[in-house]
Amino acid sequence: MNAIIILRETHTAQFRGFFPKTHPALIPVCNKPLLDYLIDFTVLNGSNRISLVLEDPDPSIPLRYGNGDRWGISISYETISAGTAVDRIINTHQDIWKNTPVMVMDGFFFIHYNQNGPAILLDRKTPTGFLAGCATGSLILTHSLDRIRNLSKAPTDLPFALAGMEGLGDLYAVSMEIMGAQQAHYVLPGYKQDNRIIQGKNVIIHPKADLRGPVILGDHTRIREDAEIGPYAVLGDRVMIDKGSQIRQAMVCPNSYVGRNLNLHHSIANQTRIFNAGLNSTDRITDPTRLSSLGPSPLSFGSLPNWLNQLNPFKA
Repeated sequence: MNAIIILRETHTAQFRGFFPKTHPALIPVCNKPLLDYLIDFTVLNGSNRISLVLEDPDPSIPLRYGNGDRWGISISYETISAGTAVDRIINTHQDIWKNTPVMVMDGFFFIHYNQNGPAILLDRKTPTGFLAGCATGSLILTHSLDRIRNLSKAPTDLPFALAGMEGLGDLYAVSMEIMGAQQAHYVLPGYKQDNRIIQGKNVIIHPKADLRGPVILGDHTRIREDAEIGPYAVLGDRVMIDKGSQIRQAMVCPNSYVGRNLNLHHSIANQTRIFNAGLNSTDRITDPTRLSSLGPSPLSFGSLPNWLNQLNPFKA
C-alpha cells in the first residue's frame, strides 16, 4: 500500500495565529506533531511510500521528515494551489499506484486509532470508498485510478475515526482524550514512569513539586518547588514552571516560561499566548514574569532572558 497525504489550509487560520512560527502540520498533540500521527497510521497499514502534498510549503516539514528513513519508507513532497481537486492530485501521482491500494488523506484532521487494538490494516479486501470523514477532511481508499470519481460509501465499523481540526478547541479536546484513556493507543515521546507519567530527557523536578498523572513532560523541562502539575497536563520541550504554579487539564507548548503562582486550568499556553478552552478565547500576555518565551536551545541559564537569569528561579 502507498499513501497520499494532502494538507489543506482551509481550517488553519487560528492555528497560524496562535503558533506563528510553526506550520500547522507540526503543531504539538501531546508533544508529538500532528502530522506524525497521520504518518504512523499509514505505516501501520503497510504503506511503503508516502507523498506529502501541501498547499503551503514550509522547509521545516522536509527538514523533519526527510526521505522517510526514520519510518523505513519513502517520502516525497509536492506543492499544489489552494483548492486543487483531489482527483486531479491523484491523477498526477500515477507512479505511486503501481497495482497497489492507495490511502488518500485529504484535509486537516487528527485520526483516532489504537495501535494495540483490533487489526486496522486496509488491503484489497477493504471496500473502496470514503472510509472516514469529518468537518475538515476525509480518508479515502482506492484501488485504481478509474474508481476515484465513483467511490462507494465504505463500511462505518472500521476501528478508527477522524477528528476535525477547525481550531484550538479541537486541539485541546483531542489532547485531553489522549491523556485520558488513549495514551497506550499511540507512540508518544518519552518513557513511562509510575502514576501515568511520561517523561522526556533531561527533566528536572524539584522534590517539593507535586505531579499527578496523567502527565506528559517534554525534554529539558524544569519544574520548581510547590508547583502542581496534573492531572491531565502536557508540558512541551524546554518548558519552565516556576514556584507555586498549577497546571491542570492544560497544555504548555515548547519554549514557554510559566511564572510564579500562575494557575493554568482548561487552557493552552504557547509562550506569550494563552487559549481558554472554556471560553474559547485567546489572549496575549505582555507581562514576561507571567508568561514568556524561552530560547529554542536546551534550558540553561545562558539561554534564559536576562530578567529571568537575575531571578535565578532554580536557586535553592
